Amino acid sequence: MGWVEFLDDQNIAYIPGSGSDNIQVECVWCGDGSFKLGLHTETSAYGCWKDDSHRGYNPARLIKALLGCDWNEAKRLSQLYFQWTHTQTAPAKPEDPIALAMPVEFHKFGTDKDMEVQFINYIKSRGMDPKYVTNRFDLRWCITGPFAYRLIVPVYHDRQLWSWTARGISNQEIRFLSAGKGITDNKINDFLFDSDQLTGGDKLMITEGPLDAVKVSNAIIPKVSATSLFGKVLQPAQMKRLLEVTPLYKEVVIALDQDALKDSLAMKEKLSWYLDKISILIPSEKDWGMMPLQKIKDQVLGK
Repeated sequence: MGWVEFLDDQNIAYIPGSGSDNIQVECVWCGDGSFKLGLHTETSAYGCWKDDSHRGYNPARLIKALLGCDWNEAKRLSQLYFQWTHTQTAPAKPEDPIALAMPVEFHKFGTDKDMEVQFINYIKSRGMDPKYVTNRFDLRWCITGPFAYRLIVPVYHDRQLWSWTARGISNQEIRFLSAGKGITDNKINDFLFDSDQLTGGDKLMITEGPLDAVKVSNAIIPKVSATSLFGKVLQPAQMKRLLEVTPLYKEVVIALDQDALKDSLAMKEKLSWYLDKISILIPSEKDWGMMPLQKIKDQVLGK
């Protein structure tokens, strides 16, 4: 028993959520008709992506709001569907993310150190302007420690460092490494890449990887911004952040890699509940990072 059985029995509409363990219903507290209240299918947890006050674990609160019944009936149904005794406490909430300090082995560009040249050459080999992208995105380089010989792409939000991803510049077996256990409990895909610079325009492009977003930015397309998901799937925390910035843009463009059409269609269906103008743009090559800057600009502008 759980939310699926309860909603089915009460004839309440719901849609699939962002993952296999959640579904979405209209948020009865927001009252705007959008399906942004997520329900966990294996627990009693629920939460709205727009308003943190519309979250909780006690199912009686949501049942009462959904059905308009009194507290006694809501408690009875919560015990029936969730075995909630109304004396139990909610599961412990995860700790809030903690901002990080930039490791000393992550060097800024422009140091005139000989070891920096190979990273400059790698950026050039990807068809990007080293001076522009290193300054614009505060890229770093590293030659020691677990991220040795990788280009460091920091992840900032509210001007603070929350994580990073590191791209190998040689033939490392694992191309990308992210800050993980032993460094931070922050999940990189709880954030949108370059979120502080998503200040509005004509188009917001949602790419798969951060270097795709960096490359699109380097194409210098007027009134076009780019962010990335660090993967193919839009996570709940990213959805919340995305809904905060999308009103600043006339159009949202899902721009995942060429092989991710299925994921792009799923994301479009999910976002269409909240956004009026949304489209899919498939790169003409494997991904945006592989394309020449002019070709990116032409495709984004529809030339």
